[in-house]
Amino acid sequence: MGDEGGAEGGDDGAIDFEGGGDAGGGGATAATSDATSDTDAEDTGAPEGGQRVCQGATVETHCYFVLPMVTMTWAEASIACLAEGAHLVTIASDGENWLVWQLTAGVDRWIGLFKRSTEPFQWVGGEPVVYTNWALGQPNNAPDTRARVMADSGTWTDLSKDDHHGAMCERDR
Repeated sequence: MGDEGGAEGGDDGAIDFEGGGDAGGGGATAATSDATSDTDAEDTGAPEGGQRVCQGATVETHCYFVLPMVTMTWAEASIACLAEGAHLVTIASDGENWLVWQLTAGVDRWIGLFKRSTEPFQWVGGEPVVYTNWALGQPNNAPDTRARVMADSGTWTDLSKDDHHGAMCERDR
């Protein structure tokens, strides 16, 4: 689907959809519709044995979840994720992108990739951009844009930071 493959996973390479069980071995391609049925819930932050409960999906030590507010600007989405102890999702592999796409719940979602002026795209967490999944003709390299994952394809587009979309958050578990 993108520039580099390789799904991320837990100790056994599995993705855990809370309430839906394991999505399958090392490849994140075996999810069923049952596995994504509870993806619109946000992370509650409630303690469970000393750990917060993830109401989305977990991979290794990361929790991925969407915010229930359907539309907001990129800045509002970023602030909303921060309020949940998270940040807009950063994506480093085809498998991680697949997971994010599965969690979109039919809504285009902001991700943590941004571009200011003539600078290259950067992730909100400062990680190097080693993986991208741009749609055909994207990015269009307009200055001061933000990226979103499209719910219908899992590919990315860059848009004005003032457009309104849903948010995909990520935090350590």
